[in-house]
Parts: sequence; C-alpha cells; structure tokens
Amino acid sequence: MNGRILFDGYVAGRPTPKGSFKPIKSAGRVWLKPDSSDALSAWVANLRAAIPTPHDVTQSAVSVDVTFFLARPKKHYTKKGIRPDAPVWVSKKPDIDKLQRALLDALTGVVWHDDEQVVQIEARKCWCARESEPGCMLNITEVAE
Repeated sequence: MNGRILFDGYVAGRPTPKGSFKPIKSAGRVWLKPDSSDALSAWVANLRAAIPTPHDVTQSAVSVDVTFFLARPKKHYTKKGIRPDAPVWVSKKPDIDKLQRALLDALTGVVWHDDEQVVQIEARKCWCARESEPGCMLNITEVAE
C-alpha cells in the first residue's frame, strides 16, 4: 500500500484546531462565520512552510500519519522536571478531529488538490517531553493503487 513519500518530518509550532462555523445573526438572517484565530493562521503558515518547494501537488490517494505534540501545563512539572505521574497522552481539548481538520485544510493546494484524496489517517496527540517544542511529527505517503 505504500508509495512515494511526500513528506516525513517534524513541523514546529503550536498545533491549533480548526473549529466549526459559528452562527452569526444579523438583520434577521443567520450567517455562518468560520472560526479562526491568529494562532490558527500561524500554525497553517508553519505547516505550509515545512513542505519543500518546488513540490508537485499530487493527484494520487494519500495516507497521513501524524502525532501532535502539545505543550505541557505547569502542573505537570516539579523543580526536578516532569512529574513521574504526569500523563503522556492528551485526553482533553483540543479535539483530535479539529487538529486533523486544520492540518488537512492547510495542506490543500500544497501537497494534494483536495483533502478528499486522504484515504487513510492515523493521528494521536500527546504531551511534549520537557526538552521538545510543540508541533507535529508528520508522514504523508502516496497510496499505491
């Protein structure tokens, strides 16, 4: 099932979820406004900048494997480092599907024409090790037909 590797590496930055549309009521009508933020814009820019250029946008089906690394809260630390009982996995917000949405939308037009080409995705979210920077380890591979 494996084909050509399109990207394999670490993307530094704060993984930021892409939220849903927010309903805004104005003049008796309801408008759907995309949820966005400066943090999301910065994360999208980091993802796009990580892809080497020139890079051909693939027409093929692709597989995505991603591990999101999120900054640990202060309560995970003691003066000597990470608490022994501090969790490895992030089991709270941000939702993993919204992190995936931000990633897939950011790479549309950069790696693939449309995120509908993603036929397989494996994703996980965990806390950073003390010495590591937030970001994601990302592998994108064309799927052989």
